[in-house]
Amino acid sequence: MQRTVLKGVAFVVSIAILTTGCATIQENPKTTVGALGGGTFGGLVAAAAGASPAGIAAGVIGGMLVGGLVGNLLDERDKKLAAEAEQKALETAPTGKTVAWNNPDSGHSGTVTPTKT
Repeated sequence: MQRTVLKGVAFVVSIAILTTGCATIQENPKTTVGALGGGTFGGLVAAAAGASPAGIAAGVIGGMLVGGLVGNLLDERDKKLAAEAEQKALETAPTGKTVAWNNPDSGHSGTVTPTKT
């Protein structure tokens, strides 16, 4: 049983590495990390349950989809805050006045400075 779990872990890690590109990690790290974590967890659960290789692959794929979705939702908060700052800068801020945004949950922040309003 333990040997099957180890084979499953190796299989899960191989699938996760093969399905994730380096460019994707840089573009949307939360989605990628969520997909990798979910895929690993899904594959490990399937392997521990004694699933066939096809069942393990299904666990990896399902876990990656769910984990990627959760990671993408976390990035949406940053996008929303940035869009709100942009809207405020274009509608109410005078030319040259910077409007800042900050997401204390992720630590991400930015500024928007209108050049012509």
